[in-house]
Amino acid sequence: MKNFGLIVMCLLTGLIACETKSNKEEHFEQNALEFETLTFRVDEKDCEEEEKNACTYFEVELPYITKATLSGKEERFNQAVMDFFEEDSIKSVKEISAFIENDMVIYEEFTEFLGDNRTKWFYSKKVDLIYTTPQLWSFHFTQEEYLGGAHGNTSHQYKVINSATGQKLTLTDLFRPDFLPELTAMGEAAFKEARGISDSTSLSSSGFQFPKNEFELNNNFGLSEEGIRFYYNPYEIGPYSLGASFFDLPMEQIKAGLKFDI
Repeated sequence: MKNFGLIVMCLLTGLIACETKSNKEEHFEQNALEFETLTFRVDEKDCEEEEKNACTYFEVELPYITKATLSGKEERFNQAVMDFFEEDSIKSVKEISAFIENDMVIYEEFTEFLGDNRTKWFYSKKVDLIYTTPQLWSFHFTQEEYLGGAHGNTSHQYKVINSATGQKLTLTDLFRPDFLPELTAMGEAAFKEARGISDSTSLSSSGFQFPKNEFELNNNFGLSEEGIRFYYNPYEIGPYSLGASFFDLPMEQIKAGLKFDI
């Protein structure tokens, strides 16, 4: 196979507790989980070092536990990370290098006839562990890409995982049923504020499309010490021109309704 400048790096070996010291220090030390941040990248051939971001490149970054022998909890952690790559049919971290190398081959073959007129392609797929407790992991997956066409795409996925089972938690798993109507009402108010929509203006008249023309919380949410974030990707609740929508609800507003200790 041609040399496409594959770079595989293992960076930032450490503990979750090694975040910037703050009043969260004790919390993170109690829930420390050893992992490495792995970065896989392939750059277009003949691309000079100082031009890396101007050339075609494909990159994947993720937290991963690389020990030879893993506990059940550590295996669940790795699986939760790899589940973000299910659409790419990547089942193991060992498959990532070959996957991005193959994408570069596809790019070279597809654009070869264009010569100097071919456009730059890229994607960056990144998983971050944004919060952890003895019971939960909260992950954020960011994907930015341009693979030809009229415009690029950016998407964000959040998952909250039960560390004891590996199960992705839904709102009904995370919150008491009697609290969900209040959570939805708070969410609608926060959504309208984030999008600059007045209380008296309907979402449909602003271009948003919810089932039955009623606001709904989705299951694309992430937890942090500060609270919960809901994220609606482009096309999810309206045309591309409206872009993405997201809002945060502070922990003091939602903590009473949680089934888990945070």
